[in-house]
Amino acid sequence: MLREIPIFKDLSNEELEKIENISIIKHYKKGEIFFLEGEKPLFLSILLDGKLKIYKTSPKGKEIFIHEILPINFVAELA
Repeated sequence: MLREIPIFKDLSNEELEKIENISIIKHYKKGEIFFLEGEKPLFLSILLDGKLKIYKTSPKGKEIFIHEILPINFVAELA
């Protein structure tokens, strides 16, 4: 699966194995929160399947759509 991610496609089998040994695949349910504004990411996260909706909530509780992330993409890499 790692070789399907563009940033890893040219790595050797040994390098891929090292990354695989420290990697975790985590599944989320629809509507589950991945992260909240202000949280500092501790890991490099890559969306492999599904889509991730990025939004802010106004003081009145209304969702303000910002962006949608589709696979295969980094999540919060700039944070």
